[in-house]
Amino acid sequence: EKLARGEFAALILAEAGVERLGIVPPNAVRLPFVAAAGQGAIALELSSALEGSRLMEAARALNHLPTWYETTAERELLRLMGLGCTCPIGVRGAWRDGAMELEAELYSIEPKENQADERVRMKTSGHVASEDDAKELAALLWEGMRELSLLRELPRGAGDAPCR
Repeated sequence: EKLARGEFAALILAEAGVERLGIVPPNAVRLPFVAAAGQGAIALELSSALEGSRLMEAARALNHLPTWYETTAERELLRLMGLGCTCPIGVRGAWRDGAMELEAELYSIEPKENQADERVRMKTSGHVASEDDAKELAALLWEGMRELSLLRELPRGAGDAPCR
């Protein structure tokens, strides 16, 4: 609304959030990168001590299954890679009608002579009807990514690595 009223010349919005909400801003231009895993998802966490309670059942009723599958696959890919949310990697799952496309983009932490070598984008897709299916799709994408040279740039170590 503020953009339409002329209060701003431009707005930068988190695409992951507006995409998960199904909002398509007029004249939107997509920036050319994949956002970090879990962007645009809202989490509700309850104590396991509440298992079986009406509150737990109400929370489960709020769960949005497509978003659950998407974020499960995104987080599983990071887990398989041994990476965390501070690493230069974007991961996006998009679940529609029983199928999911899982896309990841890994960015270099060092400038390259050839700009095309500064990032690698890969994706896969498949049938997803459960949390286990989402994790299997992440494993499939990881198999295709595990030998990427950009992965060797990322610091690894005994707990102090910024990408763990």
